[in-house]
Amino acid sequence: MKLFLAVFGFELALLMTIAFIIWFGLRAKKKLRKHLFFNLSAIFIALLLFEFFLTIGNRPKSELTYSNTYYTHDQELGYGVVDNSFSVQATKRWKKSGKEIYDATYSFADGRRVTPGSDSSSKKYSVFLGGSFTFGEGINDTETLPYYYNQLYSQKRNIRNYGFHGYGTHQVYTIAKKYLVTDSALHTAENVEIFYWFIDPHILRANGYSQWDQNSAKFMVENGRIKHTGTFQESKNTRFLVSKILSFIWTNSGVFNRIKNRVASRKDEIDLVLRLIKETHLLFKEKGFEFTVLVQNTSGSDPLFGKYFKNIQENIIQYLEEQSIQFIHVDEAVLHGNQTDNHLFIPGDGHPTGEFNRHLANILCKQNQAIITSNNR
Repeated sequence: MKLFLAVFGFELALLMTIAFIIWFGLRAKKKLRKHLFFNLSAIFIALLLFEFFLTIGNRPKSELTYSNTYYTHDQELGYGVVDNSFSVQATKRWKKSGKEIYDATYSFADGRRVTPGSDSSSKKYSVFLGGSFTFGEGINDTETLPYYYNQLYSQKRNIRNYGFHGYGTHQVYTIAKKYLVTDSALHTAENVEIFYWFIDPHILRANGYSQWDQNSAKFMVENGRIKHTGTFQESKNTRFLVSKILSFIWTNSGVFNRIKNRVASRKDEIDLVLRLIKETHLLFKEKGFEFTVLVQNTSGSDPLFGKYFKNIQENIIQYLEEQSIQFIHVDEAVLHGNQTDNHLFIPGDGHPTGEFNRHLANILCKQNQAIITSNNR
């Protein structure tokens, strides 16, 4: 029943609404009321047809399979990877033709993705935070951003890749607070540099709009401070039954998923993400860690939301400048306005290729060298 509501709940609600409106229209005795009800039903019928169109259009056209399951529940982050050392084969194919989109190997150890060439004995650390872009979705271990970055150093660094599928700003803040600033190895390090690859969907994730991420920590800004308020799921459990049902039906609709970028990116929700980034920066600053945010707009090519998120991105960059937080504008640095280059993004998937990561790694390294030169003057 729950699965049925998830797929067809909004359509069912619209169908019931149309039936009631038409029923009232048939019972109405005055022509004006009849016209009013029948015209109103036409609007809901159009909405129902649009919902069906989006539902059919949003059906997965590709299928992703793993050689074995590696996701596990994490009390702090909602979900993550087990601590064992192992590898997983990830294969994505088009459903209709069976043609391969990508076939990649993910290696894990200590609950993180392995970066080949990392020097575990080095006292110089490079830590990477973020979601699937940081993780390296769809590419091999030797094609990720952390890997290419480390290869630019003759003396290899101690690399830690904390990126994982679907993570957002709230998980970055949690990792910073619960793991990094309390890590004794980092306290005694010669140098610690931390990079957070931020993309615009992180705004949605940090505000609880991701169905896969309901058990992670929910935060809110209260009296100018970040407050942990349990998990997104716990928050939903406190609502009234009718409210929860309506929320479940609406957030699983095609219409909502088409417009949720605007719905979920209100000022207070953007402010939460900005505050989480600021608090993460302050945690690292107190420990003497270098922190850089890589800002990228992944909705730029969308005809409806591209301009909208471009404006949000400009606000984010302005905020980072005001807070004196180091950042790199990825769209300008790597893409130069071209967000559809097949050499830079996996065709049929959209995640960055190894070529993209190689370009970005060079930019990070050059900025790092510029900072070192500036500090030595």
